[in-house]
Amino acid sequence: MGPLRRFLARTVLQNSANLVTLDDPYVAMGKLLPPDQVHGLIDVGASYGRVAGRLLRQFPSAKTWLFEPHPDYETGLSDVSRKDPRLCPQFLAVGDHEGTATLNIAASPGTTSLLNPNSTLTASYATEAQVIACREVPLVTLDAWALRVPDRQIELIKLDIQGGELAALRGARKLLTTTVRLVYTEIMFNNLYEGGAVFADLDAELRACGFLLHDIYKPKHNASGMLMWGNAIYLRKA
Repeated sequence: MGPLRRFLARTVLQNSANLVTLDDPYVAMGKLLPPDQVHGLIDVGASYGRVAGRLLRQFPSAKTWLFEPHPDYETGLSDVSRKDPRLCPQFLAVGDHEGTATLNIAASPGTTSLLNPNSTLTASYATEAQVIACREVPLVTLDAWALRVPDRQIELIKLDIQGGELAALRGARKLLTTTVRLVYTEIMFNNLYEGGAVFADLDAELRACGFLLHDIYKPKHNASGMLMWGNAIYLRKA
């Protein structure tokens, strides 16, 4: 932490704001992994590719596979991939088995999930979390998908799929225990989706695959002050 950040932590945050870091997670990832050693990224829950763009600023040589089953993002992802050959859209959902799944399309695309919203989510975001349509989408595991992709080398996985992160990790255990060195994932401290995973579940899974928690970023609270979600970087022990 630099002098300015230390000053802010002492004076503004007064060293009492738990789970708060002033570091940018993307800059942190660029420092944790040498850019010339990152050849492939997987972005699960890519939406329109904004996060992938920020990752590529840190790892400019990396080929990036963008997993996104939401139909509203297909045109945008196709457009950005034509402009940047490093980007490879995959219009697929990711989980712990292969087949199909029902995508619950919400009024706000950011709350769309393979899982149904629970009462905690709808109490705080009644309009945004309202399911307005359902669509059957192809479902893959990252491990099975990787076997079908020649010459791929994946060092980093980003996950943001509204409670489905644990299933995605379970379907990527071979990647996690071989080539992947860093995972950047959304974490939920209190569940917002029926059957979704919370932070403790993801933490246990990643530690079992040889990762340690590096830091937690951008924690969010609901209107009553309850801690709801954030993001975390996990780094391979070695």
